[in-house]
Amino acid sequence: MHSAPPAVDPCDPAALALVPHRDLIEARVAKKRGTMGRAMRNMVATSHALATRVGQDVLASGGNAVDAFAAAVLTEDMVLPGVTSTAGVAGFLVAQPGRPPVYVHGPYRTPTRDGVAWHPGDPVGREVLLPGAPFALLEAQARYGKLPLSRALAPVIALAQDGFEVDSLLAASIARVPSLRRSPYAQATYFRDGAPLAVGAHVRLPVLAATLERLARNGAKELTAGAWAHAFIAEVQAEGGALALADLSELRAVIAPALHARYRGHDVYTASSTSYGGRKLLASLAVLEHASPERLRPIEASADALGLFLRTHRAVEAEAWVRDPAVIGAVLEQKLADRAPRLWDAVANERPTAAPTVEGGSHSSSVIVVDEGGLVVVGTHTIESANWGEGLFVGGFPLGVSTAHMASVDGVLVDPLSATLVYDGLAPWLAMAVYGTGLHPADVQLLSGVVDQHRDVETAVLAPRLGWFEFDLARGTADTGVNLLDPRVPPAVTCQLGALGKTLRQTAEPGYPPGFLDLGFPTMVEITGSGATRTLRGMTPEWMNGVAAGN
Repeated sequence: MHSAPPAVDPCDPAALALVPHRDLIEARVAKKRGTMGRAMRNMVATSHALATRVGQDVLASGGNAVDAFAAAVLTEDMVLPGVTSTAGVAGFLVAQPGRPPVYVHGPYRTPTRDGVAWHPGDPVGREVLLPGAPFALLEAQARYGKLPLSRALAPVIALAQDGFEVDSLLAASIARVPSLRRSPYAQATYFRDGAPLAVGAHVRLPVLAATLERLARNGAKELTAGAWAHAFIAEVQAEGGALALADLSELRAVIAPALHARYRGHDVYTASSTSYGGRKLLASLAVLEHASPERLRPIEASADALGLFLRTHRAVEAEAWVRDPAVIGAVLEQKLADRAPRLWDAVANERPTAAPTVEGGSHSSSVIVVDEGGLVVVGTHTIESANWGEGLFVGGFPLGVSTAHMASVDGVLVDPLSATLVYDGLAPWLAMAVYGTGLHPADVQLLSGVVDQHRDVETAVLAPRLGWFEFDLARGTADTGVNLLDPRVPPAVTCQLGALGKTLRQTAEPGYPPGFLDLGFPTMVEITGSGATRTLRGMTPEWMNGVAAGN
């Protein structure tokens, strides 16, 4: 843990030379980040090799992209280091050939007083949130999947039963998260003789396997009235919460039209419902479309482009309507038409905009699956709280808990989940999902990099990026006066921005390891050609052990 140093003058070489850990940051970002995969028939892109393998197994057994997506997400829930949970949040686009995409969303629900369960001093049980992710996965699989649920989940259950090897990320998370030690389940599963499992240790999850078996057999009823539901309520009440079975009975997935707008002649579809990541993206694109594509050049070579992205990001963050779930359809179209020209005027003329109101996060995961029949699924899932939550487990699922950075609109929890499809004509051309603190404005820069700069997905992901506001991981607070920036952007560029350049920090954030810079972690798949000439190119994030692979 460390505190970030004060911002330095980008025009002062002596000050730049004293930036702590700059060499570590530069060494990390100079390496090839992420993994690139190529295929023709199908592709699974995830943040963990085991999740990609399970998704491929489902496709090989006759499943489609929805079957494989559900299996890959549930696998990530068990193998990633506490950053996501089946008892969490999920949102994803399902694009069937010849039909507009729909957004399938399983948000958190809470029956508490004000829509946000976090209150200092509350018992842990009152912070526990009602899960949404499994309802979204089950509903999508029932509507759009091809296999019986039991067959779709079979490889996930087998992995939980047989176990897997602990990797470096999982080992580090087990060792550093104190809340795990309060859980008898975690102690029995992730510790040996009181010591956290080390890299290379074999971990089996029989409790989780049994839960998944019941889920495969009973479907959503297991979560509302089955053994898991009763155990969930008992755990919450034992920890001081007041939830009852009746609170689970009304849980449903949301299936809504994807948000839609045009950008440079392309149809862009993105997250809707109570996920506001899509509104931010469309608002930013509507502003930047007023700039010529030539101005949106690589930021490491253009102070003008860097300034445009930075000012657009700050202006959109200040727009309260981008978080409002009611802004959809014609209302969204009108908002974009009314606000984008005004925001562009402020951005282009370097006039200040309102101060942003922000919420931060630091993790999650994304999955993209494209099958041979042209079905595409892309989305993000998360525990939306600290790693492993507060260390409460039910049936092998870590429970999500409310935190100070969660946002609500009219008492409804909203989330920043990212899921985007860009169409070239009538078919999806680009699938993209981003997680991490820096997911916005990363999504805007990545899409612009492909559309405006004609980059392939590998080049777009590896290029330097502007990050989100500096985020203090320990406190869960953001400094809206400071944005992160890839250190490969040279001082000669940031210096040209004058005072604005002094608000950019190219060092690690408070609470993160030295040399770590969260600029958003994208998963992208590009789809070109058709039939025998179709080519799939997939790129996965560098933070996890991601793999994009197919046939």
